[in-house]
Amino acid sequence: MSLGTVDLALDALLDVDHPIKAAAAEWAAVNLADPTFAQRERDCTFWAEGFRRIAAFGALGIMAPPELGGGGGPLAELLLTLEGLGYGCEDYGLVFAAGAQVLSTQNALQRFGTAQQQQRYLAPLLRAERRGAFCMSEPESGSDAFA
Repeated sequence: MSLGTVDLALDALLDVDHPIKAAAAEWAAVNLADPTFAQRERDCTFWAEGFRRIAAFGALGIMAPPELGGGGGPLAELLLTLEGLGYGCEDYGLVFAAGAQVLSTQNALQRFGTAQQQQRYLAPLLRAERRGAFCMSEPESGSDAFA
């Protein structure tokens, strides 16, 4: 990645009115409006339907290879989309879950998984047929890997 490309990506991410961000916010305001949000917050429940909607919007597949159903886009596009979803959706946990899945589990499968693993695991994650999780534990520090 050249310095010019980094500058362009940074300019896009800092642009509060960037078209990708604005389109995601507008979409989320309509499609992720949830009258049950307050009750779900009290009950600490995950909105699986909202997650499926985010997948159908294409946000989970922005960086994934087209042959698996993704868009093959850059990280900056994902970040702009996630920020826009955050502007338009009051359920920040839902948006965080989408970003966490893409950046932790999907990215690892995409970069280091075999073609067979990608077909078996990554493709269903892109469609929200499955949800990914990331966990880590170190012998001397438990889940605090920086300790």
